[in-house]
Amino acid sequence: MNHLITTVKDAQLSYSDEPAVADNPAASAGILEFEPVAGAATGIWEMRPGVAQFDDDDELFVVLSGSATLTFTRSGDTVDIGPGSVVRLYTGQQTLWRVHETLRKVYVSK
Repeated sequence: MNHLITTVKDAQLSYSDEPAVADNPAASAGILEFEPVAGAATGIWEMRPGVAQFDDDDELFVVLSGSATLTFTRSGDTVDIGPGSVVRLYTGQQTLWRVHETLRKVYVSK
């Protein structure tokens, strides 16, 4: 059955604090999970300004609003992302997120 799940601007997310990274204050992130699609987790994720580090899963996401700088900690590579950015993450990768303006994304993750 096809149906509208939510509209992004009205989606209500559940928030929690992420662990603090070095001398940075703990960042706050929210999530709204949808039903899996073909075994993949899907949903909306948002992070308020701050810094957080993650051990990544296989994921593809599209940034809807906000801005951040991602640092891939093993390689040291960085990328600036904002509305319209499409990003691919891989299992076992680690990323450091520096969110400048509250960032909201839609993701598919396995």
